[in-house]
Amino acid sequence: MVDRLAGWQERFGRWELWWGNKAVAIVHPLSDGTARLTLNALKLWQVKEVTAANVDQAKMYAERWCAARLFEGVPIKEGVARLKERAHAAEANPPPES
Repeated sequence: MVDRLAGWQERFGRWELWWGNKAVAIVHPLSDGTARLTLNALKLWQVKEVTAANVDQAKMYAERWCAARLFEGVPIKEGVARLKERAHAAEANPPPES
């Protein structure tokens, strides 16, 4: 079964990285061109907030950070590929509308 939301979603003026029906990263673009990034993969007390030079840099950092925590023991490159693969599967097979 494919999650309803997977991968990057643009919602409410921000970018959210979804995995397992949970937003594991949120990128808030700021008016000066930088971005504020909130990461919370796995445990609620493991929330991390950082500032990035721009939205693209924030998204790339979020993918790597989340891949390291969601796929322990898997190389970062492979973990990021898994995150993106899951997102593409969700886009190709949207859930049926009720």
